[in-house]
Amino acid sequence: MARLPGSGLPMGAEGLDFSSPANAHLAGTPIHYEAGRQLRLGSAIVELGTFDWKHPVELMIDHTDDVFAFNLALSPRPPRARISTPGCPQRRAMETIGRVLLIYPASTFRLSVPAGHVRSLYCGIDRASLIRMVGNSTYLDSAHEGLQTKLDALAVELLLNRIYDELRDARFGFEKAVDAYATALCVELARGIRALAAEPEGRRKGGLAPGRLRLIEERIRADGPAPRLPELAEICGLTVRQLSRAFKQETGRTLGKYIDEVVVDRGSRLLLETDCPVAEIAAMLGFSTTASFSFAFRRATGMRPSELRRRTG
Repeated sequence: MARLPGSGLPMGAEGLDFSSPANAHLAGTPIHYEAGRQLRLGSAIVELGTFDWKHPVELMIDHTDDVFAFNLALSPRPPRARISTPGCPQRRAMETIGRVLLIYPASTFRLSVPAGHVRSLYCGIDRASLIRMVGNSTYLDSAHEGLQTKLDALAVELLLNRIYDELRDARFGFEKAVDAYATALCVELARGIRALAAEPEGRRKGGLAPGRLRLIEERIRADGPAPRLPELAEICGLTVRQLSRAFKQETGRTLGKYIDEVVVDRGSRLLLETDCPVAEIAAMLGFSTTASFSFAFRRATGMRPSELRRRTG
């Protein structure tokens, strides 16, 4: 019978209290990991845990497990925490670690973090389950490059938050609820992988050059209110229609939706990493009222801003 990586236990049988995958990867490093509540499912392994390290850390990590591993930060990550793109540690620039981190099967990445600690949720989606859903293993082998641009980031974060709620509270039927959310997460991954596989090889005609994508990303994530489409079009030297069409062709999503995702992500970070009142955060992000920010945030994440703060302590 197949076994979940690092668990020593057969897949397909639900249970608690197994060896944590994180401990195997961090053995011999300055990072200490303490696992909390755990649950093993037919296609996923989930657990709550806390990472703690006393000094700045620079290291390479080999993620040898045959799973797509999500890490959801439940407390603010240390400032200036950075990571290279998994699977491409030598030729990819270091990037800021967001609230949701996706690590690919059998990948290597560089990690650079100042001293700190992070509470997190780990959710590993079994590669074999994804193959059965996607229908072709070769799709997964080439899914590392560009997969995250094909995922619905808000849906992924919402599902991970739901898994956290169920695992934390352990109410009646929580195992089945976690299994359902993990299956939905597997569906989101499968959709992204199939969308990526459907693209023709080589550069798509009419797509955006990497330099323009970088300019858009930098402006959207900059401090202050989110930009409007005419401003981004001017930055790229295009009309709004040209930019919108090119961005959709390049990434598979609309630019407006992507701006909304980034704004909600920035709002989540401000809620988690600062003590600013919700009204002040709403103004910083460019919302005219606290109510409009709360409505947008709840529509995207399924919870109110105050609820996010309460859940993460």
